[in-house]
Amino acid sequence: MKKTRWILFALLAAVCVSLAAPPAASAQGCTLRDSRAPWSSSAFSGTCRSITRAAGGRGGTAFTLACAANEVLIGVRGKADSYLHSVTALCVPVDPRTGAWSGSVQARGSRGGSGGQTFDLRCNRNEAVAGLSGRAGIYVDNLRVRCRALGANTVATGSQRIVPGSAGGSGGTSFSGTAYYCGSNMPATRLTGRAGIWIDAISLGCSWMFPGTFALASPTDNTRLTTTTPIFTWGASSGATSATIDLTQVGSSSTGSSFSVPPATTSYRWPAGQWPFASGASILWRVRACNANACREVVRHLIAP
Repeated sequence: MKKTRWILFALLAAVCVSLAAPPAASAQGCTLRDSRAPWSSSAFSGTCRSITRAAGGRGGTAFTLACAANEVLIGVRGKADSYLHSVTALCVPVDPRTGAWSGSVQARGSRGGSGGQTFDLRCNRNEAVAGLSGRAGIYVDNLRVRCRALGANTVATGSQRIVPGSAGGSGGTSFSGTAYYCGSNMPATRLTGRAGIWIDAISLGCSWMFPGTFALASPTDNTRLTTTTPIFTWGASSGATSATIDLTQVGSSSTGSSFSVPPATTSYRWPAGQWPFASGASILWRVRACNANACREVVRHLIAP
């Protein structure tokens, strides 16, 4: 009898999961979603980004120094003596297909005080920051930067390389290890922590590189269509290696159709005989552009003819 109850419970749980599940996750496992996508209360789905353990204390004010959408973190600049006084995030644009640097180094904000001597710890060309190590107590006493090479789709590859030199003094307790390194072969894209007149704590934000931003052009939002073979147009997404276009009825995710298109495609005529919607139905038009690790999708509302 007990075994039967467990079987019934497992079947019920499976049914509940099936009913509650959003559209199937992509092989990429990470999607940056349009805010109007009804199946998501978050801009992200799947494992898109992470943050390492923070080294240091709990004083100061929290900060995040983020690279731009097409950039990775390639170093840390700042001032230090016995402690770290300030930090600046150094970022560089990359080709999302190859991982190669595609522009000049950019400073993306600073936090901390004004004391100490200048330091500059940065990765070699076509590398990204992948971890931090050093010494810390109630402040960050010493900092070392660890880098990895960037491969296709900006995946961090190979072993870590410690940038020569360090910033700061010899106090505090040593910190190092996987808790302070980006996981899943992600590159670092944000420098985070806490700061006042010194750097109280420091950590890394890590994330996949998404295909480039794009917009849906035509039909415009909330348009009532006049044909069941409409032409859809949208902008190109740089770095995408696959793409899909789909229409889904609002309130009935099982009603709809999806078609794969070449990643460079920016227009598509809906095929004759493939229109599944009743006249006046509220539908969502979605284009989804993906690379090997992540997807970007944009959604617009339309009305069936």
